[in-house]
Amino acid sequence: MGSLLRSKEMKLIRILVQPEAAHVSIKMLGESGFVQFNDLNSHINSFQRPKVNEIKKCNDIERKIGFFESQLHQEENEIKLVELPKEKIQEIEEKEIDFVDIQTEQFVDELKQSIVSREDTLAQYVDLFQLYKSLEKANEFFAQDTLESELEKNKVGDLDFVLDDNELYKGFGELRHIIGVINRDDMYSLERILWRLTRGNCLIKHTEIEQLIPDLITKKKVEKKAFIIFYSGDLLGEKVEKFCQTMGAKLFEISNSLKERNEMIEETKGKLDEMRFLLTKTNTYYLKNLETINSHLAHWKAKTKKEKSINHIINMLNFDTTRQCLIAEAWCPYDHIFDVQRILKEASENSGALVPTILDVIDSENRQKPTYFETNTFTRGFHQLVESYGTALYGEVNPTPFTIITFPFCLQLCLEIQLVAVVYDGRYIILLMGLFSLYTGLLYNETFALPIDFFGTCWKPQSNSTDYELVSPNCVYPFGVDPTWQNKKNELLYMNSLKMKLSVVFGVSHMTLGIFLNLSNAIHFKRYVDVWCGFIPRFLFFMSFFGYMVFLLFLKWSIRWNERTIQSQKHGILLINTLIKFVISPGSVAKDVEIYPNQGLVQLILILVLVFSIPWMLLPKPFVLKANAKKKERKLKLEENLNTQENWEPIDEEKFVDKSDKSDKGDKGDLIHSSELELVSDPDQIINKDETLLDENEKKLIENDVKEKGEIEEKSEKEEKFQMGEAVVEQIIETIEFVLGSISNTASYLRLWALSLAHAQLSRVFWQKLVLLPLTTYSYIVFVGFAIWVFITIAVLMIMETFSALLHSLRLHWVEFQNKFYGGEGIKFVPFDFNLILKEEMDK
Repeated sequence: MGSLLRSKEMKLIRILVQPEAAHVSIKMLGESGFVQFNDLNSHINSFQRPKVNEIKKCNDIERKIGFFESQLHQEENEIKLVELPKEKIQEIEEKEIDFVDIQTEQFVDELKQSIVSREDTLAQYVDLFQLYKSLEKANEFFAQDTLESELEKNKVGDLDFVLDDNELYKGFGELRHIIGVINRDDMYSLERILWRLTRGNCLIKHTEIEQLIPDLITKKKVEKKAFIIFYSGDLLGEKVEKFCQTMGAKLFEISNSLKERNEMIEETKGKLDEMRFLLTKTNTYYLKNLETINSHLAHWKAKTKKEKSINHIINMLNFDTTRQCLIAEAWCPYDHIFDVQRILKEASENSGALVPTILDVIDSENRQKPTYFETNTFTRGFHQLVESYGTALYGEVNPTPFTIITFPFCLQLCLEIQLVAVVYDGRYIILLMGLFSLYTGLLYNETFALPIDFFGTCWKPQSNSTDYELVSPNCVYPFGVDPTWQNKKNELLYMNSLKMKLSVVFGVSHMTLGIFLNLSNAIHFKRYVDVWCGFIPRFLFFMSFFGYMVFLLFLKWSIRWNERTIQSQKHGILLINTLIKFVISPGSVAKDVEIYPNQGLVQLILILVLVFSIPWMLLPKPFVLKANAKKKERKLKLEENLNTQENWEPIDEEKFVDKSDKSDKGDKGDLIHSSELELVSDPDQIINKDETLLDENEKKLIENDVKEKGEIEEKSEKEEKFQMGEAVVEQIIETIEFVLGSISNTASYLRLWALSLAHAQLSRVFWQKLVLLPLTTYSYIVFVGFAIWVFITIAVLMIMETFSALLHSLRLHWVEFQNKFYGGEGIKFVPFDFNLILKEEMDK
């Protein structure tokens, strides 16, 4: 075990480590990525765990890092975020996170000060710039000589309005004005509402400001307009001024004198130059701070994430009764136990701990083990497709080795255009899709709906007839479909028959592989009842009908029907009629439709096997399971009686004995000790070299803990009693599901034929209507049609159709294939690995 076909062998280890060595040990284990820690404090609230303050500190640092990143994203055009390669990440010391906390806090204070200074300077600059533009536009407004006439034209003529609001127009004889700047999008609303608010007793003039002005709220540059409002009346002026401020307009007081306005323009221009210089300096200082932060940001993120993950693991550890030792429990691949031993020894030496770290391999017979498959760049993508359905049970067959071939092949049975290979972007899934698309394109002899004449043809037209005849009776086209079938009257009938039969052959072969993989699982887990009452009747049922159907397909292809002596068989036999009569009238085959000698007898035997296999699947297994349960119960009672007469004795600590997979109930306490963690060449030879270093309290703790664990497991086994009713119902469901599923699953593979047919017909229609038809016009329409044909081929055939075929292929693998053997109810092995943690963080 340990290949891609089955998961690596896993062991449950217990680590006893001194508190002063815990941080270094976990850090080094995280760098190796060999173990998956179990939470021994799941019953304790996260706020009551020992490292809660350290985790809070890391959260505060991450919050400050998030603040830095938000500022950097605002200046992404000026500063490019630095991504630190993982090989350059500095080693973390236990107290280094305190330095990171202090350093980030200092940068936060400096950055906030520079932000406040920058925003204040920018606000002053924007106000001065808007004042400067308002002064320029004011001269243009006052230069117009038609203000009196326009005000008179816009004045309301109804005297009742004036009488009703006579206070509003107090001091009406004096013409006044308001000048300001507003967002361009709000100008129309301001103008309309003011006209209604003043009943037309105001004159509004506005003009565009050529330059974009920064918005202090959104930090984006926006278009703005300068405006001037002429009105008469004190109360009316107050109302106009308040409404303009409500709309977000910036108002300015500007003199009516041209001379004073010109003086203000010169004065504002000088202040504007000074403020622009100050803004440049402030912005430079702000960007310099950001660049300094950016150079450290990746280091801070990596260190904080690693330190936080280490503290999370420490929170999962438990103290012994003396509070002098931390206990960790973890899953580890058997191949890496020696590596973990070496790492713990090195960590213990580096930390200066007085007592070495202890490594035990403990019994995990009654624990569900995590599943771990070692993949590479080629197999990883296919394995992710399989795990999207579910993680395999520990020791269960992994469909990935078969999916590597069957998935792209099944996909490309639907898509036979050769251009799929062009889409290759470096991913191995697409590469194999391209290779199999070439194969199926050659098999069907279809490239953009056109055949290619590689080997000539075996057909020639008959004289004075539209029919064709064979060039030679022994002529066989070497590979694929003869190109002569293109554009013939019976082409669609022939291609449909061929593709449908190929789909059935592939489907039956695929599901048969799944049935044999189920046998492999049963043998591996030593569930021999599943072999005799599961695999054998299922295989017989499946082969007696569906296997026989595939046999008839190949037999029909191999027969020269024109040489048959029976006249009715000169043009072949419809297999669908043969299969119908095979079920309806078993053993009875007419001579004019008999394909091979003694066909009736063979079919009678097959139908009897088919019928007999159904009760074989249904009935024996529950009774066998009940008998096994009673036998096991008697054995447990016998062991219980023996255990009451014997005292539990601890294992000899001078030997490493791994009985985790072979031990019986009396071996629950078998441990693997390594007090000094002496380096050996074989994990099965880990030796407790100096047992005097092991404190007597710790020995007692280990023995009591293992003894209690064994008692709990024995008690749980006693409580799990066999239920005959549940077993019968479960077996009925499984039998019905397999019998009916065999029919529906085989029919599901016909979607390969349906998709291939639709794809071929679409290709042909596009070619005929967009390429061949425009060629008859001898005009520029040829170029237009060809361009449309290229676009539709890529968009419809290569993208949309490929996506559709991908979904169908996934379904055929997840449902029709994997339901024969794959439970997908396992627990994925997720090691404590800094590389994975940092990769997830960088991907965000």
